[in-house]
Amino acid sequence: MIAVLITEGVKLRRSLVAMLVLAAPLCVTAFAAMALVTRTGVVRWERFLDEGLAMWSFFMLPMSVTALCILLAQLEHGPRMWNHLLVLPIRRAQLFLAKFVVAGLLLLSMQAIVYLGLYAVGFAIDAAQGGGKLVGDVQMDDMAVGLAAMAVGALPMLVVQLWVAIRWRSFVAPLVVGILGTFFALVLTASGTDVYIPWLLQIYATMWPKPQGVIGLWAGLIGGGVALAAMLASLGRRELA
Repeated sequence: MIAVLITEGVKLRRSLVAMLVLAAPLCVTAFAAMALVTRTGVVRWERFLDEGLAMWSFFMLPMSVTALCILLAQLEHGPRMWNHLLVLPIRRAQLFLAKFVVAGLLLLSMQAIVYLGLYAVGFAIDAAQGGGKLVGDVQMDDMAVGLAAMAVGALPMLVVQLWVAIRWRSFVAPLVVGILGTFFALVLTASGTDVYIPWLLQIYATMWPKPQGVIGLWAGLIGGGVALAAMLASLGRRELA
């Protein structure tokens, strides 16, 4: 399994994955910075951080996961390598599990970049304006817990997107699933109804330790495990072109 993971890591060096992992979180921090700079008067840290997390969790994270899974799957789909890989003396489940592990680690990397980026621009803008622009509790510990919980809540979405991206050679199928899931989640959020679907669990998970957050976190953890088992079983029986 270690050798398979190392191989997956080597493949990333010639892909656009690293650019995505950096660009998506930095876009959110740039938007948060622009909102802070253009706002008059003092701003509480809680509001600044909440707005940054909202931009990330509602839209940018789901679309980033969609793009990430497409890029990871296209590493094999593009050169039509699945037929070669699946006849190697390696269990099929290990190949697909390695994809999930890499995707999960990259998801955590994006969460860390969002964390560092929001605080970096917050402190920089506050210092550039002479201090006093941002007031209140900086909430570093709460932000770390919230982003970690968000990553756990995003696991079912990650598995579903990776499953679809590997199952179909064309990138259109996972792209459509990601877009529909993201906008369906936005509509449900606007309705004020609590519906625990994969594209909303990362939002609920950030509410930990409130009841919604507990449900979102456990649904992400258990749902992600069940979805992963189903993905490995399904892909292990199919031929991939």
